[in-house]
Amino acid sequence: MRAYERLLKYVVIHTTSDDSCDKTPSTERQFDLANVLVSEMKNIGITDADVDKNCYVTGHIPAAPGYENVPKIGFIAHNVKDCVLRSDAVMNSIHFQNGSNRDWRSLSR
Repeated sequence: MRAYERLLKYVVIHTTSDDSCDKTPSTERQFDLANVLVSEMKNIGITDADVDKNCYVTGHIPAAPGYENVPKIGFIAHNVKDCVLRSDAVMNSIHFQNGSNRDWRSLSR
């Protein structure tokens, strides 16, 4: 599947949130896209792809041989006011625009 075809597949999935709700996710339909992403991740070999109770999709891609000890990077996407600016090299915490830090391992707890 070409990238634009994949994008077109994703944009037809109804994922609108509920601004009046204070839980994550704010609607159960947000799991529809999350489950599609997990399935596709597993299909390309990301064996630990998963979606948690908060609708966070995670998965790891191992380093290429010979690059196991170089700094790691994480890609995180979400449409929130406090967007993620960067993750530290060893992926122990996430740094938000408001100055707070969060251990990434606690996101699914």
